[in-house]
Amino acid sequence: MKAIRGQWAAWTVAVALWTGYSIAGPAPTRPPAWMRQHEVGVEGVVHAPGLGDFDVFDYAAGVELEYRYWWADVFGMGLGIGYERWEAGNGARNWMGRTDGELNVVPLSALAYLRLADWGVCQLTGYGGLEYAWTDSDLTLERSGQKDSVSVDDTLLVRFGLSTAWPITSVLQLTLGAGFQFPIMKANASSHGGPLQDLDLQSFFVGAGISLAF
Repeated sequence: MKAIRGQWAAWTVAVALWTGYSIAGPAPTRPPAWMRQHEVGVEGVVHAPGLGDFDVFDYAAGVELEYRYWWADVFGMGLGIGYERWEAGNGARNWMGRTDGELNVVPLSALAYLRLADWGVCQLTGYGGLEYAWTDSDLTLERSGQKDSVSVDDTLLVRFGLSTAWPITSVLQLTLGAGFQFPIMKANASSHGGPLQDLDLQSFFVGAGISLAF
């Protein structure tokens, strides 16, 4: 009799659990990172400058912090802030002298994003927008044996590119990308000897980093 009661109790518990599972459904799973509305990322960036008719810098490197908001699965917008160091080369043909030092840039960006493809293992995103470059110059220019400091004004750039995201966990992604930027207005430059040809921060750039989705 006790054995029969025990079997009935076991069956009752099993039926109750099955009924509850059928009503409530399986436990919810967290959506993948690319389906979240909010995303914060940090990325290291390297620039190849001097693509126009102006060549002052050898290279530039920096880091950027970005926030993205996705109002749909494929459309998003974002804001970014960073720090870049543009290293001067040995000569500037349009300044007719030897350059030294670096230009410190704090880029402030506003970008729009469009998810172009989802291959399962990674996603491809295109983006474009504006970047305001706040500058602090430590550049010097040597001409005829005289070395002068160079002042540089802020500038406004257009920036666009492609980025891939490789999921590591449900919230963490590895990001790799490349793009191009060019000025809407070039930065005014001058030394103690007078005005210089405007500074052009046109460049190709590549970046790698991580992003956290929530």
